[in-house]
Amino acid sequence: MSNFLGSVQLSLFPFLKLCYNTIMDIWTSLGAFAFFESERLSFRPLIFLDRFDLHEIVSNPKNLQFFFPATQTQHETDCLLVHYFMKEPLGVWAIVDKELEKMIGVVRFEKIDVQKRTAELGYFLNASYWGRGLMTEAVTCLSNLALTAMGMDRIILIAHLENKASIRVAEKSGFKLVSRFKGADRYTRTMRDYLRFEKEENCE
Repeated sequence: MSNFLGSVQLSLFPFLKLCYNTIMDIWTSLGAFAFFESERLSFRPLIFLDRFDLHEIVSNPKNLQFFFPATQTQHETDCLLVHYFMKEPLGVWAIVDKELEKMIGVVRFEKIDVQKRTAELGYFLNASYWGRGLMTEAVTCLSNLALTAMGMDRIILIAHLENKASIRVAEKSGFKLVSRFKGADRYTRTMRDYLRFEKEENCE
């Protein structure tokens, strides 16, 4: 048994050394902050019981104007839930209304770059909850947590030029506009105008 444990410790040593020698290992911190809260919201990994709340969101094209195509059936939503949100859970959170205990949206990190310590932030929110400042609260909370406790140096937010609501969220959450560019929509492949916002720990 001792030899076995010794071999395991030796095999893990490079990984453990990497973690210990890093100010904050990003993946470990994402695991540590799988659950957190803001004033009105709680954040947690998505679970299969979220399937009906998620379907309420992703079957409504109004919620997804700047995202992926709306689902047509509950089965399509179930597949989306498992393969896009549950299969690789680190850096993906359900946004839950504390008072109602209802899942009302999703926020996630994409394109996590461990070397550069950057990540791109994406989100969507049930249209029934728009106009209450909830998305600004969620983005502010997560971006501040990422920069102060998760070991990240910069958070990036990409918004369609015509997505005025997302632009306002970025500005109110402390992000700064750094560039405007053209790019192909990931689903329709249509060329569109985008704005790139960034937030750093010492950003004023």
